[in-house]
Amino acid sequence: MKRISKEQKKILAAQDVGFGSFSEWQRPSGGQGAYPSNKESLELLDMARTCWDSMSEFRRMRGRNVRYYIGKQWSDLIHTEHGVMTEEEYIARQGKTPLKQNLIRASIKTLIGQFRRGSQKCIVVSRNKKDQSASEMMSVALESALDNNDMAERDAAMLEEFLLSGGACCYTYYGFDTDMQEDMPLFREVDLRKFFKDPDSKDIMGKDVTFVGDFFDTTIDDLKSMYAKTPSQAKELEEIYGVQSRRWFAYIGSQQLSIEPEEVAFEFPATPERCRVYRIHRLEGRFELYCHDYYDGTQTIMPYNQKNVDDIAKENANRISLGKELGKDIPLIIAKRRFVRRWVYYHLTPQGNLLFKKECPYQHKSHPYTFKFHPMKDGFTWSFVYDIIDQQRMINRMIILNDFLASAQAKGVLMVPAEVLGDDIKLEDIADQWAVFNGVIKYHAKPGVPQPQQVVNSQLNTTSMELLKVELQMLEEIGGMHDALQGKRAPAGTPSQLYAQEADNASTNILDFLAAFSSFQTQRDMKLLQLIQQYYTSPRYIALAGRDYEEESHNFDPEKIKGLSFYVKIVKTADTATVRQYQDTLLNGLLQQGLISLEMYLENISSPFAQKILAKIQMAKEQMAQQGQMDPNLLAQMQGDIPQGQANPTEMNRLAGMLQREEQPQVPEQVNLPQAQPSPDLPQDLPIYNIQ
Repeated sequence: MKRISKEQKKILAAQDVGFGSFSEWQRPSGGQGAYPSNKESLELLDMARTCWDSMSEFRRMRGRNVRYYIGKQWSDLIHTEHGVMTEEEYIARQGKTPLKQNLIRASIKTLIGQFRRGSQKCIVVSRNKKDQSASEMMSVALESALDNNDMAERDAAMLEEFLLSGGACCYTYYGFDTDMQEDMPLFREVDLRKFFKDPDSKDIMGKDVTFVGDFFDTTIDDLKSMYAKTPSQAKELEEIYGVQSRRWFAYIGSQQLSIEPEEVAFEFPATPERCRVYRIHRLEGRFELYCHDYYDGTQTIMPYNQKNVDDIAKENANRISLGKELGKDIPLIIAKRRFVRRWVYYHLTPQGNLLFKKECPYQHKSHPYTFKFHPMKDGFTWSFVYDIIDQQRMINRMIILNDFLASAQAKGVLMVPAEVLGDDIKLEDIADQWAVFNGVIKYHAKPGVPQPQQVVNSQLNTTSMELLKVELQMLEEIGGMHDALQGKRAPAGTPSQLYAQEADNASTNILDFLAAFSSFQTQRDMKLLQLIQQYYTSPRYIALAGRDYEEESHNFDPEKIKGLSFYVKIVKTADTATVRQYQDTLLNGLLQQGLISLEMYLENISSPFAQKILAKIQMAKEQMAQQGQMDPNLLAQMQGDIPQGQANPTEMNRLAGMLQREEQPQVPEQVNLPQAQPSPDLPQDLPIYNIQ
């Protein structure tokens, strides 16, 4: 708003009394008491604990799935005559080794391999067709940000978590990267054992969440670098977390507990030298004043309180009075009261000390988390491993059952009738001679008494073996782990097209999980895109490998994206050796028929020396434009850029002839190319032609 001065007859610029900028901290600066603990912060901790407790069943199921995944498949507790113990201990008490065959690990490795193999790419699409050049520039910026965050490895790790627990979560923010030594959009995966959200949220996209957060453990030095501005504040942090350390030892000592590395407690870190911080984000509502000053057209949002209402009324009264003196109407300030909801960020200590508080500073005006729980029904979430864990248990039981049966069967037992023994023949003598090469056994043969004989049972229980085969087949059916999907060798005589179709059909069973994870990636990339649009405020050149974008798109200009609306779309790219070979063959045919220019050929071919030759050709064209002929030394340099054994003299002469042409080859208006049968190794959506 602006105020009118009677002396100067004008309106002074009003100050925006909103929430301030991101760099401002809403807490006292310096001295003792810089990190207060009050009733509100303690209530936030209680709410966080309640939300964390509501996810206990999810964490229990996840912990069991992880144990099976890493090979601890006999760790379930059972009640026996000796008390409660693990299945592994019970089997060991019977003198047997708990055998297992970890098929869960193999199944998840197959799915992660399929994910890594299916190359994906995020593109930014403008909602306005005329802004496509700006959207390509944003695509370059987004792909560069994802590369800087090691997207391939982080996404593979989060997919592994997604298959194990049914959930994936990452924390998106704009901060300083220690490796790149610059500020940039960042995302980091969140440990789901330390994540919490309000239990009432049931939306599969997480749109109805109103309370969300997590906690992390760090060192005291890292804590000081994040929250302390002065030496006195650093000292206060040491005192606060010194109390936490003493409470940690007192708690562990009183309970006589030992915290295992895989276990997580809400109140304390796993080790006393770590410092715990709770990041809590809550959607809060309040009334605000939306003010429109019709004198200069400015719009201001300010908190709704009596002081601001009185100031607006006083200002309007001054304008009315001044308008009467001047004999004209002066536009007034129109204020409307609205109830709005905004996300507020809190960082707290275990004692409730407020380290940081701020309204969401980001353009997306939401919490910094991106999370996905799938499948989810009535608030309950399960996972891919949850579906196949019973089959894994049955397979292990069949294996251990066969081991018990094999150990109980006769294996070369020697049966000696007592009647054939005598005072001069001992049973030990017979046993010694039975296993000796060319041994001689003396015994008293008697009518009707059989001679000593060996009993061997070479047949295992066929029923248990059949059950084992059935369980293995059921695991493949439920988990979708067919032979074609795992890349196993096809039986002799299987057509390649049939095998490719089987592999494609096998992926249908896992498509649901991969598509859900792709939705999670899209949500995260959208937040990264908004961070780029908000914080990339100066022109810059974005270096990005590859030739998918025009060179102009690498020059980021923030002026071109002001006020534009974008959305993110994930597409799959076919970047395999087979596809590149097909592309090069197609380009060679088009070049031989004169359907494309030499420059177009070199820009798109996958040969590593193509860019060098293209640069030399551009230099040659410049010389030809000036001198009217091509320098033969330059042609020799181009030939030298081609690896030995790949340079064809005939082709090089034809290359020189192309360079002598003044006009580019024209593309015929209509070209009829015969359709060829697609190869099973190539994507079916690519056009394939026979080049004559």
